[in-house]
Amino acid sequence: MPLSRLLSLARRLWRPLQSASQLDTATLAVFRIAAGCLLVADAGLRSRDCWLFMAPEGMFPLAKIRDFLGPGCWSLSFLSPQFSWQTLVLGLEALAGCLLAAGWFTRVASVLAWVAWVSLLRRTAPALNAGDYWLSCLLFWSMFLPLADHLSIDAWRRTAAPHRQRHPPSTVLSLASAAFVMQVLLVYSAAGLAKLQGTWLAGTAAGYALSLHDHGTPFGATLVANGWVAKGLTWGTLALELIGPLAYWCCDSRPLRRLLASCFMLFHLGIWGTMTVGLFAPVGMLAWIPLWPRLVGDSPPKRAQRPAAVSASSAAGWLFRCRQAVLVVALLVAGVALLGTLWRPRQTLPRWLEVPVNLLCLQQSWAMFGDVGPLEQWVTGEALLADGRTVDLLRGGRAFVGVRPPGGFWSLPNHRWHKLFWELPKERLAPLRSSVAAGLVADWNRRHPATEAVVSLEIRTTRVTHPDRRNAANFPALTPSGIAASPAPDTVLRQWLIASWPPRSAGTGNLDRFLRER
Repeated sequence: MPLSRLLSLARRLWRPLQSASQLDTATLAVFRIAAGCLLVADAGLRSRDCWLFMAPEGMFPLAKIRDFLGPGCWSLSFLSPQFSWQTLVLGLEALAGCLLAAGWFTRVASVLAWVAWVSLLRRTAPALNAGDYWLSCLLFWSMFLPLADHLSIDAWRRTAAPHRQRHPPSTVLSLASAAFVMQVLLVYSAAGLAKLQGTWLAGTAAGYALSLHDHGTPFGATLVANGWVAKGLTWGTLALELIGPLAYWCCDSRPLRRLLASCFMLFHLGIWGTMTVGLFAPVGMLAWIPLWPRLVGDSPPKRAQRPAAVSASSAAGWLFRCRQAVLVVALLVAGVALLGTLWRPRQTLPRWLEVPVNLLCLQQSWAMFGDVGPLEQWVTGEALLADGRTVDLLRGGRAFVGVRPPGGFWSLPNHRWHKLFWELPKERLAPLRSSVAAGLVADWNRRHPATEAVVSLEIRTTRVTHPDRRNAANFPALTPSGIAASPAPDTVLRQWLIASWPPRSAGTGNLDRFLRER
């Protein structure tokens, strides 16, 4: 009797997990179209800074990028340093996106999309955020899903053939569909667990994170000026990330899952309007499209299997087995990587695990905004021009302001600049600092006459802590020299010179080294 009860309980627990892993082929088609459009849009956005980010004379010379990346990292961009080749790789992303959106040679297009995305991801690695890696994971798992069953040229060609009928939307249940769903939900669970600390529990994290001198937009900064709004957003985010994925897995109710999917989509829409986090918000909305429960009847799901007409010894049968083997290996690699990052979040993975993770580009570090404090920071690029003007090279040549530049990180050209200069002060990006400064100067000089050429450039980062203030809107005003205008004994300002051009000789004005020695 106890054994039968145990089996009954296991079946009762397994049923919602199984139903949660079913994906609707119609929503997979919508996902495919949206993913293709996103790739095309990204290629267009990247073209704005293509020379600066990918040319040999730009910020990221190929040799330095290869040294910066870990073992096992690959990219089509590494085949040649020539700028013309880099633009071809960018064009491949746009082409793959078009093919994917149209559903033409979909299986090949999905592979090309993943290869092109990973290639660009590696080439511009210092300027990426979690959304870029998340999209890489989604594209990888989607290669094993039936993306072309509906709303595609491939589906039209199949139905146009003699004696072929159009099949209604159905659901698919496979190892790939389960991997896709788990990938989406585990991102939020890992992020929520990382937030179970400090300012998130105190209700002040959103008030700091949405500052213009953190990751906020003008709308976001205005929104959290009210302390109660900041607390509601903080605790609401924490609750959604911790409870939402668990509810989706365990509650076998399609209306509830549709409600949860809608909440998460609205959550990412809110992030898009209040934070400068680049593709993270669009990728988050994209991820939830396939997780919408099917709206058709209760017909049994279509399981992934080798067609009966294809013999095991044929090329198609061999290819099917290879795909399944790759999928199983990828699941093991991603699972172990996730456990490793959760167990030791601030340590690098061992080499035996880092290599396969990098080969598949299945990084599983999702502790986004886990540590948010009463801190504001900004970065400036003080450039002296040949005509005597002093401008901020990071802000399109506007007049230089050294303390709290108007607009903060929002005033940088786009989110990839924001991410790069947010990370540049960190020690792991130290080998790239000189090339970043040189690339900025080269890009400016090639677009301006000699009378406006850069004579010198100093990139500085400043961090100001206000431990006694519970909202960024209450941070004290600062004088032009960075001193608090009102009494604020706990305010601490630190500034580092992180890069310069022409490069300074060792030991000359290196404030970063001076502070480390102390």
